[in-house]
Amino acid sequence: MLTREALVQHYDPPSDEREIGRHFTLSREDLDLVGERRGASSRLGFAMLLLYSPALPK
Repeated sequence: MLTREALVQHYDPPSDEREIGRHFTLSREDLDLVGERRGASSRLGFAMLLLYSPALPK
């Protein structure tokens, strides 16, 4: 279970323009993985998981 502090850091998106670009831009490899999913909603959901997963460094 995550602590309140860990949750705040996870759900508090960056506000600096460079940090936004670094954190919320998918790589070519990420886009290839997203493209393998069937259906627009599955691709969107998978892309969001990649962007918001704290276990996967960007």
